[in-house]
Amino acid sequence: MLTNEELNRILNWLPYRDDWPIDRNKTDDGINIYYGDLVNQFRNNIAFESYITQDGEMSNFIGFLCYLTKSENQQNAVLLYINLCAPVAAYGQVSCIINGELKSWGFLKSDDTGFVKDTSLTVVEDQIKNILYVNNIAILDKDLLSRPLPRGIITGNDFLLGDQLLDGIFQTAD
Repeated sequence: MLTNEELNRILNWLPYRDDWPIDRNKTDDGINIYYGDLVNQFRNNIAFESYITQDGEMSNFIGFLCYLTKSENQQNAVLLYINLCAPVAAYGQVSCIINGELKSWGFLKSDDTGFVKDTSLTVVEDQIKNILYVNNIAILDKDLLSRPLPRGIITGNDFLLGDQLLDGIFQTAD
């Protein structure tokens, strides 16, 4: 799916190809123009609620926490990451706590990517896959995401939360 050169560009927050419309090095990087409709598809989805966990300001991805109810409790949800440097995504089940407007969740781990165990979230998973498909965004598989990062990336970047490709493809600075 991704060549080593494309992957290296993504790991360094660069467009994976020269013709990719989003460039994080430009003041008007094109995120809202390219992904505005997609964001609205998550915000206005009738099958589930969503919360934007990352909007690309301090990360190289857009993140969504997708869940079934706003009730104040601990529940399972689907955490979705969509890379801004290439049309690729990863998702998996996480546990979250919703307390009014405060939401708490963990980070996506490569072992948890690509599937949802909680059958009550099947509709959420199906909707996410559909939205990604319609927007021409590929879902990266667990085998790729669990590979170790190249050595130079691990030591040269303070934004990494781990040492797997998942952590390099979806980086956050906050």
